[in-house]
Formats: sequence, C-alpha cells, structure tokens
Amino acid sequence: MALADTRYSNRRRKLMTELSGQRIDAIIVTHLTHVRYLTGFSGSNGGLLLRKDLSALMATDGRYTTQIAQEVPDIEASLGRDVGPHLLEKASDDLRVGYEADYVTVAQLERLEKAKPEGVTLVPVTGVIEKIRLVKDNIELQKLEEIAALANQALTELIEAGEVAAGRTERQVAADLEYRMRMLGSERVSFDTIVASGENSAKPHHGADDRELRKGDLVTIDFGAHLRGFNSDCTRTFVIGEVTDFAREIYDIVLRAQEAGVEAAVPGAKLVDVDAACRDIITEAGYGEY
Repeated sequence: MALADTRYSNRRRKLMTELSGQRIDAIIVTHLTHVRYLTGFSGSNGGLLLRKDLSALMATDGRYTTQIAQEVPDIEASLGRDVGPHLLEKASDDLRVGYEADYVTVAQLERLEKAKPEGVTLVPVTGVIEKIRLVKDNIELQKLEEIAALANQALTELIEAGEVAAGRTERQVAADLEYRMRMLGSERVSFDTIVASGENSAKPHHGADDRELRKGDLVTIDFGAHLRGFNSDCTRTFVIGEVTDFAREIYDIVLRAQEAGVEAAVPGAKLVDVDAACRDIITEAGYGEY
C-alpha cells in the first residue's frame, strides 16, 4: 500500500505544479477516472478537493465508507452525495478553485456556483490531468500488458474451442468471449464487445446481434477487458471456412496499411502522419473512398 500511496501523492503533486501558472489555490476533481488516478478510489461516486499545499479531502456517500477507508487511507473522507458542492463548501479558505470544465455539466456548474463560499472564484481547468496521464510509469505499463494478455488469452481459447463457427450467432460469440475474460480475472469488459460478421463487418461499431455466422464470412471481433482501472482493446478479423479472393485482397491491404502505420509510429512522429501512412496504402490499392 505504501508504494501505491506514494504514486498517488506524486501525481497530486505534479497536478498542482502544472496548475501553479494559473494561480489555482485548489481544485475539485469529480471525473471518476481522474479521482481514481489521483487517489486510488474506485467507487461510483467520489470527489477530491486538492489544495496547492497538497492537503486534500475526499468525498463520497454512505455506500463507500469502508471502501474509501481501505483504498485511500492517506486522505480524510467526508460524506456527501453531491460530492462537488459538498467539497466546495469546505473550500472557504481558497480564493481560486478550479473545476474540470470538460466534465462538469451546466447543471453541475450551477450547483457549484450556489455552493461556493463568499469570496471564492471558480476557475475552469481543462486538459491538465489528461496531459499528466499521457505518460505511463513502469507499473502502469505492466498493468496494461497484463490486462491485454488476459484478453488475448480469452480470444485464443475461444478460437481453439471452435466457438467462432458457422451457425453460431454474433451474440453467442460475444457472450462466450466475455465469459472467458471474466473467468480469467477481468472485472468487466472495457467496452461493448463487437462481433461483426458478413455485411455487418462493414460497420466499425456494429455491436453483436442475432445474425448467424456463415461460411465465407469475414468476422471482425473488437473486444477488451478491464482490471483495476486498466483497459485493453484488441481487434482481430477472421474468415469462416474458405477464404475468397476478394476477402484475401481486402485483408492483405488492411494488413499492409497497419504495418505501414506501425513503421511510421516512431518517437516524435505526428499522429496525422501515422494515419496518412495507413490511408495511403488503402488509397493506392483503389479503396480510398472506403
């Protein structure tokens, strides 16, 4: 636990350093992904008041009194269901209080305005925590590798068991894959599993419905697992039965496009250039409009 506490406190210190140029006395963090990133709290309702001297206060509701004590032992917790206004009421000594403008709704901002003590000014903050999160430490990289390996193992087992086969529905395949990820230790899926077969494979975010897989189908499976705040995301395309010349052509073009993107993805490269490296291959093959 000591190691985790140090990592979270270091993140909070880095956040306040980034905000020093905006003359922020404190910030209220209510976006749950950011709350977890800065504190370790994984509940569905929580907020953090962080001051420039690095003193902090957490807020949650009565469902999480035991959980927040276990996950965030180094920060005092206060009970209040509407965590943003609840924390703001306790910020009377702070003149300029930041809030996450990208995630606070108009209605939530109105509640913050009503709750703020006299003399407090609310300051919109955008993109700062996201910037910090872009750079992963070694533990984060390890966790990402672990959850990716778990999800990939589930897919391997699905294929080896013959569960991606003609006559089975997309929904059945998705359910079997999700079950296998859960049995391997995943807390949940990282997004709705996509199993897109035949004509549905032309829809990047199709989902999974009752269409039965048929021989000759291209089947795209887009899936991910979630564990302890980390997500995986993997997409694979399969063919049911024999491969047609057209299916092989399309698959090979996309494969070459992917390989060109990987080659272009070097330190310092712009994302638009990596994207262009992929798209150029597809355009040269005559499929640019697709």
